[in-house]
Amino acid sequence: MNGESTIDQAKGEAVNTRYRRITTLLVSLALALTAFSCSKDDSAPQEPEKSGPPVGLTPVIQPKDEPAPGGPAENRAAAPAAAQAVAKDAPKPEDKPLSAEDKARLAAPTPLDGSRQVVLVITGGWRDFKGRMLRLTRPGPSAPWSVVESRWPCVIGKNGLAWGRGVYPQKPEEPAKREGDGRSPAGVFRLGDMFGSENTKLVKTLGLKMPYLKLEQTNICINDPASSSFNRIVDSAKVKPDFKRYERMLRSDKANRWGVFIEDNPAPIVADAGSCMFLNIWASPSVATAGSTGISEPDMRELLLWLDPSAKPLLVQLPAQELAKLREGWRLPARLSP
Repeated sequence: MNGESTIDQAKGEAVNTRYRRITTLLVSLALALTAFSCSKDDSAPQEPEKSGPPVGLTPVIQPKDEPAPGGPAENRAAAPAAAQAVAKDAPKPEDKPLSAEDKARLAAPTPLDGSRQVVLVITGGWRDFKGRMLRLTRPGPSAPWSVVESRWPCVIGKNGLAWGRGVYPQKPEEPAKREGDGRSPAGVFRLGDMFGSENTKLVKTLGLKMPYLKLEQTNICINDPASSSFNRIVDSAKVKPDFKRYERMLRSDKANRWGVFIEDNPAPIVADAGSCMFLNIWASPSVATAGSTGISEPDMRELLLWLDPSAKPLLVQLPAQELAKLREGWRLPARLSP
């Protein structure tokens, strides 16, 4: 009996030990869950304590649909767009009604009407033979003019400019162009045919658009006022030999390798008012011409590629001071310095 009692006692103690271990484990688990729950509540953001404005200051209330100053970056970025929208809707100076004088000025005819291309030559004065050549273009015959970027150096007659006979009438108070005076014609002129020593196949390959005359050894320009062919490029083998003065078109200096005829002193021709004026290739930027307008060969090729007979191109040659008087009336761009 004593042995069985001892065994039963040992079994009871083992059961009690297991019970205590399970109880301890459950209590530890419960404590851990409680600690986790408390730490989660402590990490939640706390609502800031509300306070009223300081005494004596009026609170600034921002509208609900407008961001407060110093708000998010995307709201601040929208400000320039809003400012632009306001500026766009704001009245502009050009929105003001035109005066009767302005309307009359804009409606007045100019010698450039109908043209969409202008070759503009500007010199420093009437006696200067060096200048700058600009190109002006516009999309329509009445649209504003714009300047093509390139500005090329050019040379004209050794004695400068004198008023020629073109689209714009001569001014009696200024010098007038005379045959052999060593001056280039000033004014506004239509551009005639292109000419050169290159074959017509090359002209077509390059895509040149102006009518082209392939020069031969017999081609001359007649500057004899007594001739029926005065101020024309002709084939000497095919015209009446009623002239004593002329110039050969194929020259040893290659000036006429490429060129364009300037329609100065057109019909009805005035004797001794000038003849045979060209846009052609200069000898150098420091050598004047006898009356034509010269530029470098690369610039000449670019000019010929640009010229389009459908745009009714014009040549304008003027000293800077004379151009300044006419610029506004002719509705030319403001920046046209030589």
